[in-house]
Amino acid sequence: MTIFVPPLVTEARDVAAAISQLAQNCGHCTLAAVFMTGDGVPAELASGAVQVPGYEFPEDAARAVALAARHGVWRRRPAGAVPSFDDCRIDEAAAIISEELGRGASWLARDRLAALLHCYGLPLAHELQGFVVPPMTPAGVEMIVGVVHDESFGPVLACGAGGTNAGLIQDVAVRITPLTDLDAGEMVRSLKTFPLLDGYRGAPPCDGRRLRMCCCASAQWCRRTPRSPSLIATR
Repeated sequence: MTIFVPPLVTEARDVAAAISQLAQNCGHCTLAAVFMTGDGVPAELASGAVQVPGYEFPEDAARAVALAARHGVWRRRPAGAVPSFDDCRIDEAAAIISEELGRGASWLARDRLAALLHCYGLPLAHELQGFVVPPMTPAGVEMIVGVVHDESFGPVLACGAGGTNAGLIQDVAVRITPLTDLDAGEMVRSLKTFPLLDGYRGAPPCDGRRLRMCCCASAQWCRRTPRSPSLIATR
């Protein structure tokens, strides 16, 4: 990183030209330049075949270099693998969705929803006095896994803390699909509430593998079943 503070004689454009020339010759090296001048970043930084990013303040340059380094670490990590769910009945699920769309239905009836979820081994919540509610489960940590369709990115999966305080905590991790086993593990471990899943203060650890597989199965549901509805699943 180069930081230029205007002296009495040296011109900013001369320094920018020298940095640009260095960038052409240094090969695979990371460069960032800071020009704390009233005229901003000189155009000479982008005059060569290699354009050097320029900033007006060191803090912005430091953040950019840190993000670039983090991205480099991410690119060097193992690729992971997309889990295969051979027991899923993809064709049957697609047929259910196509049939309902042909009828013009915007919401699935309970029996059709149960049939759709059963194709992917996902249980349906219980019904109580006209409301659909999650089934009661033993004591544990409540989580939310959701899939929505984004116009730009396609199916997007979210995993986060559930329960009545979910909106208050806002602890959620988001990934685009397809989702690998490593992606699912990183999502879960990145949550602020992950220690609750890992045996916080002597509590028994939760089934982390089951949560990760739920994320992967939900992601595959939307990718392998075109025009599938959005999914929100708790626990």
